[in-house]
Amino acid sequence: MGTVLDSPSFPQPAPPRKKYAVVIGIVYQSSDFGIIKHTDDDAATVDTLLTQKWGYPRENVLTLLNEQATNENIINALRWLATNPDIDENTDVVFYYSGHGIRNGAGINAPPSFDQGAALVPYDYANFDFRTGNGLVWDGELYLYLGQV
Repeated sequence: MGTVLDSPSFPQPAPPRKKYAVVIGIVYQSSDFGIIKHTDDDAATVDTLLTQKWGYPRENVLTLLNEQATNENIINALRWLATNPDIDENTDVVFYYSGHGIRNGAGINAPPSFDQGAALVPYDYANFDFRTGNGLVWDGELYLYLGQV
């Protein structure tokens, strides 16, 4: 008769990963930076891929298209990720942006607290004195929020 072994130790499957995303796509009605098309379609496609192919729960994906993608809503979406108690080291997080970006200089000046060099251009940028950097989402702000995720 063979030797009786203790129960074999099989590797345990990894716990399922949690998944969160912010997806932004902006087609501007008019733009000081030039007209771009289909950025909202690109974002809608990413939303579909995340929720229908890659298993992101619909309630964990915040998608802002066109007029929804205001400065305030983009900052609130970043805060939602940064302060979400469910996000930890076992969480996949996606931040996707399709729209205009701008670099500091060339007639645009970042506020001193966010003088990092580049910014996202929200849908409502023209409601602000954007040439002084107001109303844009600067890379320092992105770092501030996404660095907490």
